[in-house]
Amino acid sequence: MSAERAATDMWAREGASDRLPEPVPEDAPVEAATMLEDEAETGRPPETEAEKIIADIWSELLGVEDPPADVTFFNLGGYSLGLMRVAAQLQEAFRLTVPVADLFERTTIAAQAELVEQLYAEQLAELAD
Repeated sequence: MSAERAATDMWAREGASDRLPEPVPEDAPVEAATMLEDEAETGRPPETEAEKIIADIWSELLGVEDPPADVTFFNLGGYSLGLMRVAAQLQEAFRLTVPVADLFERTTIAAQAELVEQLYAEQLAELAD
């Protein structure tokens, strides 16, 4: 059983299933620029290769075309179970173990790209020892 399914089942047993967000329909792309809520979120496009890969993951999961690098996952319509999906996709794309808890602290594409770079550096340091 997937972690997402287990969490959903747990929520249903606790009577919280009526509070789960509905998934974004695949045929309903959203213009990300209309979702800016925080003045710190400028809507800058992804720049680095890691940011572009993460943006593709977010776009697929959220149904948002061209998600900005500095807008939070939650401001783009994401939710906690969706962030677990992001973790799985990051692990597959970058071949790294990405702790889900770290993603809750780094909720923008830019911050997640920095995390990926940090995790790479840590793994390289471990190999060097």
